Amino acid sequence: MHRVLALVVALLALVVALLALVGGSLVVASPEDATSAALGSAVDYPELQVRATETRFELPSEVTAGRWLVTLENATSQDTAFTFMGPAPGETMADLVRAMATPTAGAPTWFYRATLLGGPSAPAGQRSQVLLDLPPGDWLVLPRPGTSQAPVPLVVTAGTGTPSPTAEEPTSAVGVEVTEYAVAGGPPLIPSGPQVWQVTNGGQQPHELYLYRVPETLSAEQVMALASLPEDATPPPGVPGVDQLVEVGGVTPLSGGQRVWPVVDLAPGTYLAASFLPDETTGQLDAARGMFALFAVSDGTAPITGTPAA
Repeated sequence: MHRVLALVVALLALVVALLALVGGSLVVASPEDATSAALGSAVDYPELQVRATETRFELPSEVTAGRWLVTLENATSQDTAFTFMGPAPGETMADLVRAMATPTAGAPTWFYRATLLGGPSAPAGQRSQVLLDLPPGDWLVLPRPGTSQAPVPLVVTAGTGTPSPTAEEPTSAVGVEVTEYAVAGGPPLIPSGPQVWQVTNGGQQPHELYLYRVPETLSAEQVMALASLPEDATPPPGVPGVDQLVEVGGVTPLSGGQRVWPVVDLAPGTYLAASFLPDETTGQLDAARGMFALFAVSDGTAPITGTPAA
């Protein structure tokens, strides 16, 4: 779980490496629609391959602007993720770097002001894909706090060179909107198997949406209790520990108004979709304020025991 202090410390550590480098509600389609919305609608886009090693991300230093299928190949022993981060509107990367290098006692203001395009999250030894738009400009591949990779600069150039991203949007089986502070509504049953989701940040602050396989008895009250615990605290009796929340992918931080299309492949079971970013002012985690959803995934041959929470 993210905490403000951990976020500040980890992001400040990234600044050192950076200076060296650069100087919601779930809307579900019918099972038939979901089947047609599997990987086939994403493979028509050009692919940007990113390989994570224990110390760095390996990817091209320059790409053309457009819609890309970003593939994260996690060749490490830890869960790994990154987001594409750029300066706030009207600012430059130099402005962002200076802000990052300025010590801060609380939440890093520059993180909440920056333009965050999202990105993939992959469990150890696995791969994950997210379809997203890369506008022209200077960007940073920013690792998730707590991981060991260094940030990597990426130049996105304007033009119509090859590859030429497809203009049409992919067909999505599940639509998710996150806001302050909700993934609203009671999520219905979702079919298992590969499919494309659409995740939109309809709020003002950055939010993420990680997916976890969880015990089917996990309740909304228990999720809020876990999200409200101090760092490394022991959960109260009857509340599952965080080690029972198995990350299976998701979407990394997005600025307000941004959207991405993650490719997911979920086995039957019970899942949690949640944002654990801290609020800029209070430091309280998004999930502790209600930004999460519990939902069930079924292959259609057997019901999921237990009721997904609203």
